[in-house]
Amino acid sequence: MKLAFAFQDYRFLLDDPAISDDDKGIFKRILGRTASIDETKSCFLLLTRMLEIHFKKSAVVILDEYDVPIAKSQQQRILFADAGRDAGYDEHHAQRQYFA
Repeated sequence: MKLAFAFQDYRFLLDDPAISDDDKGIFKRILGRTASIDETKSCFLLLTRMLEIHFKKSAVVILDEYDVPIAKSQQQRILFADAGRDAGYDEHHAQRQYFA
């Protein structure tokens, strides 16, 4: 259900004549929650391709849930850097320890 909800914002892509009927069909199945497992697994590749065709530029799809670990690692990096300075370590050493 969340996947179909996320794709709702991109319904305008269905009106683009440059996008193939096959891609539009898969997109509609995702919206209708009838997509196959394989179609679901590759849905963000489909969305990226459709956005690239529509805007005639490279596209990147970023998922909100995936930025949480990035944000947390950035926060940890800052915390380690602050703690490291207090303990006599530099920021590079703190990063190396955290990401090793």
